[in-house]
Amino acid sequence: MNIPGRKLFHALSAIFLIPVFLLPDPTRKIFFIAVFLIVLTIDTLRLSNRGFRKLFLIFFRDILKEQEHKTYSGATFLFLSFMILNVFFSREIAAFSMLLLTVSDPLAAIFGKYLRPRIRVVGDKTLWGVAGFVVGGLLVSIFFHNIPWKSRIIAVVVGALIEVFSTGIDDNLLIPVGCALALQLTKGGEI
Repeated sequence: MNIPGRKLFHALSAIFLIPVFLLPDPTRKIFFIAVFLIVLTIDTLRLSNRGFRKLFLIFFRDILKEQEHKTYSGATFLFLSFMILNVFFSREIAAFSMLLLTVSDPLAAIFGKYLRPRIRVVGDKTLWGVAGFVVGGLLVSIFFHNIPWKSRIIAVVVGALIEVFSTGIDDNLLIPVGCALALQLTKGGEI
């Protein structure tokens, strides 16, 4: 697995914030449902069709984890989370949660891999990785003045905890949805 390539893909998915801000609500929801269905179809074809898999791997081998060669990729879970965020949460909460994932998750991987000493927290997660996630989350928080600071900080902490302790379910799904729920519950109001 190529961590810089994978994390660059993660960061580039922040481009999907543009439709969050530009599209009116019904269109925004339909857009994210459609994008998820397209990604799901591509990933299903990759898993079920040998010729399509070979073509797919020519372009995307470096961003797949080894275990993703035989299961759905992190991209499918990322776009599933983007769809959930945009269908069920406000524009502001969706944007914060998407940006938190696209900034903090790559920073966690980069800090965790390259900074020393490597102090393990849980499994392969390091203290530097947690610090990278939190730093990214606090940077993201600066741009969302309409969400109370307390809610932003709680959401960042929830995201960091999910990053450290998530097993079994892809964190591309768990982090943004967990963050959105934390924002919703601490901010008050309806989803």
